[in-house]
Formats: sequence, structure tokens, C-alpha cells
Amino acid sequence: MLRKLFLNVEQKISSGMFEGIHHPLPVKARFELIMSNYIEFILNHKDEFLFYEQFCNSPLVENLYLEDSSSMFQPFYKLIEEGKEQKLLKDYDTMLLLVLIYAPVTELAKQYYRREFEFNDRNVKDLIQSSWDAVKA
Repeated sequence: MLRKLFLNVEQKISSGMFEGIHHPLPVKARFELIMSNYIEFILNHKDEFLFYEQFCNSPLVENLYLEDSSSMFQPFYKLIEEGKEQKLLKDYDTMLLLVLIYAPVTELAKQYYRREFEFNDRNVKDLIQSSWDAVKA
């Protein structure tokens, strides 16, 4: 039951992240839209985000989390690979790039929920740009 709940939340996150994404958009524009969608999801779905974060950091993840859920985030993995092929992104391991992108967002989201950080238009723009700068070639 816990695994099913986790997969359901993961599907909601994935659907939110990739809303409005179209391949003809340049890599950077798709990156910015995905990140903006992800931040918006976090801000509008506190319970799901915090559950997802706790579950991912729990020892239960090893017993319940299966690789089949990673397919939900394939569009982002493909975007990273496309960016590397176009020499727009660093030629690092994809998982390393994803950590450089996601970690600041998730940490600031936790600070936001503790009322230690404000997600205003300027901060969101700066965060997305910083994430891009961390991985760009």
C-alpha cells in the first residue's frame, strides 16, 4: 500500500513537471519550463512533496521502490542527454547533473515550508538560472 501511494505521488510530480513541454522548444527553454513546473508543484502540493522527500530518504525505499517508476522522469533524462549531445551541458554523468539540479530546489522547498525562504518571482528565476549555470557546459 505504501509503495502504491509513493508511485501515485511520483506520477503526480511527473505529470506536473512535464506539463506543456514540447520537443521543438530549445533545450534551455524546456529545462526552464520543467524547473518552473516542478517548483510550482512543490508550492501547491506540500503534503505530496514532503511525503515524497521523506519516503526517498527512508530505509523503506530500498524495500519498496522499484526501478519501474524511474520511467516517469525519462523526459528529463532525455533532455539532459540531448543537452550533453549539443554541448550545452557538461559531459558529466547524468545522475550527477540531476543532483546538481534538484538538490538546491528541494532544500529551498524545505526551508520555504519552515518559513525560512520565500519563493517569489525573483528567487524562482534566480534558482532556475543557478540550476542551469551549475550544469551548463
